[in-house]
Amino acid sequence: MTPVKHQQIINGLRAVTTDTQRTLTRFEATGMDEEMPADYENWVSPGRMPGVFALP
Repeated sequence: MTPVKHQQIINGLRAVTTDTQRTLTRFEATGMDEEMPADYENWVSPGRMPGVFALP
């Protein structure tokens, strides 16, 4: 894989991370973390949702 391709992947992952952080902030700001505690806990706990893996 070329350095350019690596950078494209890094940029894409950063965009997804930023979008997820913004969504989580909105979720908390609207009180959904308290209204839907189980969903919130699954979302913020790595490895608890299918396809999400905790990093060592």
